[in-house]
Amino acid sequence: MNRAKPLIFTAPKSFTHDEHQSLRNKGAADKHFWDTKVPADKAIITKFKNEIKDHYWSGQLRRCCYCSSELQSHKATYDAEHIIDKSGHPQFMFDYANLAVACKVCNRGKWTTEITVDQVTTSTPPSLSDDYTIVHPHLDEWHDHLEFDRWNRIQAKGDSPKGQTTIDVCKIHNLNTARLADRFATDRKEAENYLRQIYAEKSVIKKEAALTLLRKLADQYNLPQAKAVVGAVEEEVSRILQESEQLVRTLAEPAT
Repeated sequence: MNRAKPLIFTAPKSFTHDEHQSLRNKGAADKHFWDTKVPADKAIITKFKNEIKDHYWSGQLRRCCYCSSELQSHKATYDAEHIIDKSGHPQFMFDYANLAVACKVCNRGKWTTEITVDQVTTSTPPSLSDDYTIVHPHLDEWHDHLEFDRWNRIQAKGDSPKGQTTIDVCKIHNLNTARLADRFATDRKEAENYLRQIYAEKSVIKKEAALTLLRKLADQYNLPQAKAVVGAVEEEVSRILQESEQLVRTLAEPAT
């Protein structure tokens, strides 16, 4: 199951419209206001966060808006996510359309990355899917841009640029390598380190060295699933290197 595209939150129960407007005004004036220590404001923000989390946790089918991993019910285990970063755009800090729920890994991976196509000059968050470089929680269906492969890794669907950018921005590669490493039994941590080197290293020599170590790890215990992972990674690395070589050749060709 993938995360759903939820309805925008519109009907608060524990705080008033005037209190919400006050939060919007104070947030726009202070990019740190989300974590204010002022007791009266903090109490209202707590109510705001709780309702936002409840609404989008349910509306997203209990799943992270970016990686679609299932979220636990305890609110402390996931974050209220500002789609457009609140420190760079504090005017959207309490805008219902700029909020969703995300796992802590995706939220912190994304951090303050700018995810709009153009500089935002509007008083409200841009309202079109094409205004964003990543898969937007409210404007895009997750399954139109992302999917799970046979190893349960998240990949861009049909080479979707938005899907690939979401993977890069939210550091979903780390989750993908961990899921591959699950096939290496008691050596999962070691396998995960090799896999990260394979995908992160620019050097061909270092990629191949890490791949050799990964292959030895799979052979050591004769694990069929681990060997299958190694075979798949070898094919991917080979394809990546071929594409890089082709790009270099293309760039080296004289212009006609």
